[in-house]
Amino acid sequence: MPETPTRTTPSGPTEVELDEHRAVIELIGQVRAQRERLAAVLTTLETSVKARMGEAEVGTLDGEPVVRWTATLRTSLSQRLVKALHPQVVTECLETQRVRTFRWVSR
Repeated sequence: MPETPTRTTPSGPTEVELDEHRAVIELIGQVRAQRERLAAVLTTLETSVKARMGEAEVGTLDGEPVVRWTATLRTSLSQRLVKALHPQVVTECLETQRVRTFRWVSR
């Protein structure tokens, strides 16, 4: 596969021309917009079902389970509290990792 030509911008990051992917980029925009609309609809529908379920953990249709809404316990570490009580421990345990984030830039 040939190497994709890139260029470094004055601000630092590299750029690559995506003109040949125009249809893909446009489709991504459409799918993202649709996903946002559908997520809002899904939240509304799930909220309605949860309201009907109240404290019940299983919802049924025709006597068969179709949804489960169970409670679980989660144990987490409060980074804020550790920083306040043991700041030296936080400093000793910090890790830095390189992460690439794909972000949609609105046009």
